[in-house]
Amino acid sequence: MNNMMERHSKQRDAILANLRGRKDHPTAQDVFFSLKPEIPALSLATVYRNLSMLANKGEIVRLQTPGEEHFDGDISSHSHFFCTECNRIYDIFSVDPLTEKTAMEIDNIGTVTYQRLIFYGICRECQSRKN
Repeated sequence: MNNMMERHSKQRDAILANLRGRKDHPTAQDVFFSLKPEIPALSLATVYRNLSMLANKGEIVRLQTPGEEHFDGDISSHSHFFCTECNRIYDIFSVDPLTEKTAMEIDNIGTVTYQRLIFYGICRECQSRKN
């Protein structure tokens, strides 16, 4: 039992390190396939379980997009752009949706602990392929 707990922790650490070392906002399957060669005993269920636990603890960000769930190891305050053509997700660090009016309205409701904003559209690469 003790060995099982140790292995689980090592797998979780590997999943978190993999996610934090990426910029592509992978799905659980992406994480699984990138770690499987170095951790042959890893199962897809273990990856899903650990990603869910890490997201619930606030150690990673879960991004609900049409079709698939993606994950972001960067928990700093930033937004995302989701391309509806290629399903790629881009980080946007310069967006501040908390205008003074919005801040005043929220202040009347409660305290914000975090926000996630996803823009949907077509990326330049997909636009140029269409033209």
